[in-house]
Amino acid sequence: MRRLVLAIRPGVWVAAVAILVTGGIVAAPATPAMALSGCVTETFTIADQNTFLRCVKDAQVLLNNIRNDLNPTRPDITVDGFYGPQTANDVNLFQQELNNLPGVTVTVDSKLGLQTWAWLCAINQQNGFRGTFWNDAGCATE
Repeated sequence: MRRLVLAIRPGVWVAAVAILVTGGIVAAPATPAMALSGCVTETFTIADQNTFLRCVKDAQVLLNNIRNDLNPTRPDITVDGFYGPQTANDVNLFQQELNNLPGVTVTVDSKLGLQTWAWLCAINQQNGFRGTFWNDAGCATE
């Protein structure tokens, strides 16, 4: 059940609970905090490897975009939505590469968490990729 909860955007759970509590009447104004939602607010680790998660698939595409820009000869990771050893290794390498940037310090732990999501979104945006996966991941805050 925990894996299922992680696979669904947090805002969907809030809306579902509100519908159940109010009998279907929901009127909640959007707040600035709601702008940042979706995958970028979740953390994924190797413990999630046996569960398909759309957010992991989004991250795999974003990681491949960056890999292709930084090192075109390195093969893409498989985009399958499973946070297995290959994805964990790629996140780890991405975190290490970030630490090579001037003034950047991130924790190298192979976890796809808030800090790593922020960099995935920022670098993909900087490189001009703002496609479906970028938006689905929650990178867009407008």
